[in-house]
Amino acid sequence: MLSRLSLRFAQAVRIGTAVEMSSLRWIVATGALAAVLAAVLFVGVVYVANRIHLDIIPALAPKLTLLDLEPALVFAGDSRTAQQVDPALVAEMLGKPRGYAVNIAAQGEDPAAVLAAARAAPGAFHHADLIMNLSPYHINDGSKREYFYSTPTIARLGLARELRTFVPSRPRTLVWYIQDTFDGAAAAAAPPPPPSPAVLLAGNLGYTPVAGNIVVFGNGHRYRDFLTAEIRPYERHSYFDDWQPDGFKVAVVRSALCDLRPLVHRLVIVAPPWAPIADLTGGAWRDRQQDFDRALGAIATACGFEFLAIDAIDGLGIGFFADEVHLNPEATPIYDSYLLRRLGYIAKRPGDRF
Repeated sequence: MLSRLSLRFAQAVRIGTAVEMSSLRWIVATGALAAVLAAVLFVGVVYVANRIHLDIIPALAPKLTLLDLEPALVFAGDSRTAQQVDPALVAEMLGKPRGYAVNIAAQGEDPAAVLAAARAAPGAFHHADLIMNLSPYHINDGSKREYFYSTPTIARLGLARELRTFVPSRPRTLVWYIQDTFDGAAAAAAPPPPPSPAVLLAGNLGYTPVAGNIVVFGNGHRYRDFLTAEIRPYERHSYFDDWQPDGFKVAVVRSALCDLRPLVHRLVIVAPPWAPIADLTGGAWRDRQQDFDRALGAIATACGFEFLAIDAIDGLGIGFFADEVHLNPEATPIYDSYLLRRLGYIAKRPGDRF
């Protein structure tokens, strides 16, 4: 085969002498061998990553020191909770001391990562209420972007399925998985000394707000999303890429949430609202969002936890959104008080429609 390839290339570039043909064969053979060795090495590195993988992702690990405060309310989930729930404000609303609530949410966090944290620190979770958000990509097998396919979920695929899932269409997700896994293993091997409770209480307790508003450009009716691309109709959002809500991911989520439920005092899963942009929230998006809500509702019933789907919040218009799925700091008091009222931690206000 190499000889045929060499001959065709030689004919194309008019190489004809025996020496030139021999050199060309060596070049082609060396290139092919290098490609094979690179592929074998990559597979080997993925195999090693699977062996050393820890479900407590690197973004979550530093936040677990907040559990030393023995909080009664623990907020978890992905960046939507990390940016939208201020634990100090929550404690103030409840008339409780600072440290009563903490926020351990982080980008790319999923139920499997939180389950691993609960197993690593059972005393901190056993008497706490855990309020965690999920997003559609958590159950969508078609979302293969980095962070959208969490490292704990990738690790559960196994080597052969990892290669089939990502190499043809999204190899950089596997590269990210390797990097994140090695970073996590290194951090776990040499963890930094934990901060003192006084230092923890003086900080933001895990709240990481992002200021700003949805970027409007063009004719005033076009918007940029949190990935800096133009926002398309929501059914074509990256959360819903190649929408497959009934595959491997949802099975991982179901297993993790069912295992997590008995480890905490109360478990609530929240689906936060999207920015209310009328020309982007069509029927097709609502169908997919309802698929998501139904899937989580069924898991909630099976596993014995609560599920809160938030379609919209009165007074929370587009000016309170940093992008299509994240609220800005001005919205935090509205969102946090709404959560506390809906979940029964504080009394409802006159006029609340729920």
